[in-house]
Amino acid sequence: MLTAARAVFSMTSMEGGAPVIARAPAVIASPTDPPTLRYDWAPGDTATAGPYWAEFEVTYADGAIETFPNTGHIAVVIEDDLG
Repeated sequence: MLTAARAVFSMTSMEGGAPVIARAPAVIASPTDPPTLRYDWAPGDTATAGPYWAEFEVTYADGAIETFPNTGHIAVVIEDDLG
């Protein structure tokens, strides 16, 4: 349950380097049944094509921290613009 929790989103290139998005506020779209997180893309977030790893980090009201997914990362692929 994500009631009274805070969530952030981070994304980095699969090729390494500094995070492209570092601890940006994420949205708790549904705190219960099933808990759902999302990140609302900001201008420039998808400006550079390539493969990325991403994750959400949740801080619960009691201070405990959990990363989602718990194992591995979310694969994000940003494609070049066709135009």
